[in-house]
Amino acid sequence: AFALAWLAGSGRAGQRFVAAAILSGLVASCLSLGLQGLDALGAPLSHLAQSVVWRTGLDTSFGWTVLVALIALGLGLLSLAGPRATAKPSALAGLAGVGVALAASGHASAAEPQWLTRPMVFLHGVGIALWAGALIPLGLALKGQSAGATPFLRRFSWAILPVVAVLAAAGIVLAVIQVQTPAALVETAYGRLLLIKLGLLVFLFTLAAVNRWKLTASAEAGSTEGQRRLGRSIGV
Repeated sequence: AFALAWLAGSGRAGQRFVAAAILSGLVASCLSLGLQGLDALGAPLSHLAQSVVWRTGLDTSFGWTVLVALIALGLGLLSLAGPRATAKPSALAGLAGVGVALAASGHASAAEPQWLTRPMVFLHGVGIALWAGALIPLGLALKGQSAGATPFLRRFSWAILPVVAVLAAAGIVLAVIQVQTPAALVETAYGRLLLIKLGLLVFLFTLAAVNRWKLTASAEAGSTEGQRRLGRSIGV
């Protein structure tokens, strides 16, 4: 939603997909609250409809995450369906809400010192949401050869470098705080999971670098083939 409001200009490519994703997120967020209640009570799935399960889920720290996430998703939906004048502020508030929701609970935000970890989780979450959230609308705009595809690509290319820098810096800080020693990378479950994440990130950053330095220039110049190739690469 943020990418459509701030980067896409008048282009609407991917709006239906984004709206469907937000609606799915609303349903999943509500369901996760009940599942959290079941987990806290040690109750079976058959008890999901019981009110005590939902109250228990709401009373946990995860309850705040779900409430903030619902507000953030609602703001994102408002930016798509509401008046154009409110699209940008609603999308910006929704993006910030994603970071707040992630920082409200979870092992990373609960690690000490929280004055550092919570802001880092916020920045990390906002960076991921902005980057990943822009890819589908941008890819669809390039694939469809829409009139706004080139300006969209230029704005994205200009904005994404500082976003990725902040995302990477926040991730490094969180990893250092939680892993603490190099040996923990292979000796702990979290360390091994982190190595898998790092491998995926290396792949994504490599692909992003190829897009940036080999395909973006020709696509920005208006090359139809360049835009198609970049759209396919983004789809990967």
